[in-house]
Amino acid sequence: MLTLIKGKDDFLRSRAKKEAIDAAKKDNPNIEVDYLDPENYTSGELESALSPSLLSDSSLVVIDIIDKISDDLIVDVVNYANDLKNNSNPEYVIILHPGIQRGKKMLDTIEKARKDNIAKKNVNIVDAKPLTPEKKKAFVQAEFRRNGKQIANDAIETLIEATSNLKDSKMGELVSFVGQISSDLPEDRVTVNQKDIFSYFHATRQVDTFKDVINNAFAGKTDQAMLSWRMVSNDVNGAGIIPQLIGGLAYKLRLIAKASSDRNPKELGLNPWALKDIKPLLGRFSTEKIRRCFEALADANIAAVGGSSDGGRTAFEKALLTISS
Repeated sequence: MLTLIKGKDDFLRSRAKKEAIDAAKKDNPNIEVDYLDPENYTSGELESALSPSLLSDSSLVVIDIIDKISDDLIVDVVNYANDLKNNSNPEYVIILHPGIQRGKKMLDTIEKARKDNIAKKNVNIVDAKPLTPEKKKAFVQAEFRRNGKQIANDAIETLIEATSNLKDSKMGELVSFVGQISSDLPEDRVTVNQKDIFSYFHATRQVDTFKDVINNAFAGKTDQAMLSWRMVSNDVNGAGIIPQLIGGLAYKLRLIAKASSDRNPKELGLNPWALKDIKPLLGRFSTEKIRRCFEALADANIAAVGGSSDGGRTAFEKALLTISS
């Protein structure tokens, strides 16, 4: 079995690797694990590592690629992948690749094997790329299912908005939030609602005001948006929460941009309930205004993280005015 874990999200890579190793050990408790160095790999190491030993007939090889790959490794993996349909040996190869250009031929060969009617039973490809906003929703739902729970649609939106400051490479923190929220839920309840999200962050008013800032801005209620912003900035470190608000505003603006497209919403990955919430706003946002809003948010983000004298407040308020006007 060849498992390719493709992408650079640290948490998704780590979890997929652990699950693949655990699955191999479940089938073969005495299996030996061999970690190969992708940068200093020399020809024939893969074949040697997969050879049966005195302790076990099965072998497990892990190749964790960060940025450097030897030419010999690419050649050997290509040859191995090309021969998968003829391979019935009790062996496991796990390759982690960050999706860089180097090694593309190797990836293409593995993906081709995955489409072969015979070889595909020996190939597993796991996506570990940073998640798009739409995929993040599906990811959150799947994580709650892992914990034996469900989550209401409005609760998903609130959780994503409340954690919109997390970098794409910090999915582990989002998973930690989901796990804790699930464990906090009473045993007789299965579905997580919006109040549960508020309760978890111990700041119902803060998260609610976050939503007020975003919703009022997009509804064209400038005065209310500015009032909500000043309320939340007085409650907490205003400059410190600007990146979170920018993330929430940008997320909703991306939905509006997609919904404004002539393409079928399903092709764009828009859920019906998300589209229902966005449709009433479309009349306020022309293509040109969407462009100006994105530019204003980008300027605000640069000011917020770039150490401007006011922490990005002026640029953020300008972005709010651009969206709400």
